[in-house]
Amino acid sequence: MHQFATSRSLAVRSALALVAGSVWLACSSDPTAGGKSKDATSTADTPPLAFDTGGTPLDTASPPDAAPLDVAADDIAPAELADLPEPADPGAPLDTAPDTAEVIVPVDVPKDSGPPTGKLALEVDGKAVPVVDAALSLPAIVPGPGVVSVATLVVRNAGSVPFTVVGVELLAKNVDGTLKNPLVSLGSDGKPIPTLPVDLLPVAQVPTAKLALPLSFAPTSIEDAVSAGGTDATLRLTLSNADVAEVNVRIVVPQFVPDVALSPLSLLFTKATLAVGETQKLTIENQGNAPLYLLSAALDPPSPRFTIAPISASKLGPKGTGDAQIDLEVTYKPDFASAKDKTVLVLTTDDPDEPVLKVPLSSTFEAKAGQSPCVVSYPGQDQGALDFTDAQVGAPKLLTVQIDNVGLGVCTLNGLSVPEDPTGTAFYVAAYSQAPGGEPQPIAQFPLGIGTGYKVLIDVTYTVLATAKSATLTIDVSDPLPKLVKVPMIGGGPKPCFALGPGSKEAPEVLEFAGNAGDVVKRHIALFDCGEAPLTLGPVKVVDPGGTQPIFIVPKLPEEIPANGVVWLEITGIFESGATDALGSITIPYSLDTGPAEAKVTLRRRVLGVAKLPTANPGDESKYGALLAGQPFTLDATASTGGTLPLAASGYLWTLAVKPTSSTLVVAGPPGPPLLAVTPDVPGAYMFALVVKSAGTLPWYSPEQTVTVTVK
Repeated sequence: MHQFATSRSLAVRSALALVAGSVWLACSSDPTAGGKSKDATSTADTPPLAFDTGGTPLDTASPPDAAPLDVAADDIAPAELADLPEPADPGAPLDTAPDTAEVIVPVDVPKDSGPPTGKLALEVDGKAVPVVDAALSLPAIVPGPGVVSVATLVVRNAGSVPFTVVGVELLAKNVDGTLKNPLVSLGSDGKPIPTLPVDLLPVAQVPTAKLALPLSFAPTSIEDAVSAGGTDATLRLTLSNADVAEVNVRIVVPQFVPDVALSPLSLLFTKATLAVGETQKLTIENQGNAPLYLLSAALDPPSPRFTIAPISASKLGPKGTGDAQIDLEVTYKPDFASAKDKTVLVLTTDDPDEPVLKVPLSSTFEAKAGQSPCVVSYPGQDQGALDFTDAQVGAPKLLTVQIDNVGLGVCTLNGLSVPEDPTGTAFYVAAYSQAPGGEPQPIAQFPLGIGTGYKVLIDVTYTVLATAKSATLTIDVSDPLPKLVKVPMIGGGPKPCFALGPGSKEAPEVLEFAGNAGDVVKRHIALFDCGEAPLTLGPVKVVDPGGTQPIFIVPKLPEEIPANGVVWLEITGIFESGATDALGSITIPYSLDTGPAEAKVTLRRRVLGVAKLPTANPGDESKYGALLAGQPFTLDATASTGGTLPLAASGYLWTLAVKPTSSTLVVAGPPGPPLLAVTPDVPGAYMFALVVKSAGTLPWYSPEQTVTVTVK
């Protein structure tokens, strides 16, 4: 609203004030006085004003009986009157038009804002929250008994006068019409809400004045949280004498949803052949915080060459649990009609964002005219062998190898053999031919043509002998070119096993001979049969740099080591006059049921000079006290000392040298700490050898020291 004053009226008032000194001006409020009506420039609504000679407004109040001041014309000097406008004719119409030189100046007049109020302010975790569209997010949790998600809404007064919090409630329905989350509550254990109403003083007056409203979300399990629907809640504040009478605060609860992830995103089969299929794994993982349900797995379009293994589990736990992922196996087996086969694996889950996932399956196999029409298959082909390891004494086991002609040509079976068992003592082989829709018939002689749709069934029967035997079934076939198909066969029954010390058969420790000219140094290697059948040893092979004057003297090996036996093999190093450092080796051949093998040990002669060797100290029998079979005890080498170089922290080599005949105990292996726990299995005498080595790039090895303990 604006009130206007003209330059003309201001000039008249100023002149009268100068003439009269102090003049009380009373403006009539009668709109009809003098027969004139008021306009936009009228001062009828202007309150009475008084000015002193300096233009300052004076008190306009006057006594009730005060008479208007009569100012006679004679009292005004002519020169002063000359500056005044001519008096208006009372009968003339009022000129309401402004002079062209007049300027109308707007003057702001404030509206009436009413009495002052408090001002609502909200905080969460010390941070201001907008009052409009206010929201509070409860922290994420892993649901469980006693686990509660808590957040506190703080109400403050940012105004200049107090206001009152009249009421606080959680609405039964949210603003969007959804039902309140049933697991959200106002207040929490140990943090009840204050009794209402509550008056809040302005923070400008009392900085600590506030109302704290704790809100909690307490699912006892993930299933409990999921069944609550994932909806939020709404907190309503009712206020008095505040800038708002009511405000809604959205309470955002943690969400619990599954999140499926696949690896890899596609499968390409490159190794499949007509004879052998190829299997690959697809990993399905739940990266969400709620259980994931696998609803289906199918091929689109269906393909008989791709097969999906049954899903091992339809429910995957949340991320971080032991059952959060599974592997799904997909197998591809081409045939003569295959030409880079492909299809799509379609998985459906309850993931709300990705309910359907598609995994492309493709292959590189393409049938060619020159490929063999005959396919060989057998049980355990994916492991690469016929497995008879579970065969028992007195109960022979039979497995069948099959040859199918899946093409259009003819292939020829020229013969069958087991080179490792030509007489069929352990592996007996019988072959049968079967026409389409017919019964198997024994094959009387080779070669045998195999036509389209025909098959050959090869029965292999394994009989357990004193020692387990492994061999190879060799299939001689032409289709049309000659080729040999070899099928490994692993026999069951007692098997030998090989181990050595110090070190292992895979990584034997260096056998070091340290001395000076004229010395003869003896070292040992332990050879173990850790199996249930005798272990056959071959002639030892020695590499000796001494030529006609051997540096290393190696005895002849026994032909075999009895089951669970040990051989303590002594090797001697010679230091002739002028001896220098030298390297040699021994190779120990041995035979297992899977075939022959070898272990190679490096022999090192090293001139000692003035260097000092480390000292091994295994203690004596009194150190270990009474020992009982089946009870563990600890070999202790902590009393060992270094020489020129300090001992390596893990430079202690324990080896079992002698044990009772029936014992299966083996002690050997790479260097380790000084303490080693062992458990003797039967009563008798056990001898343990200890070698320690120093730290450094080229360590020194101590001479052997042994300790014998008696176990009862």
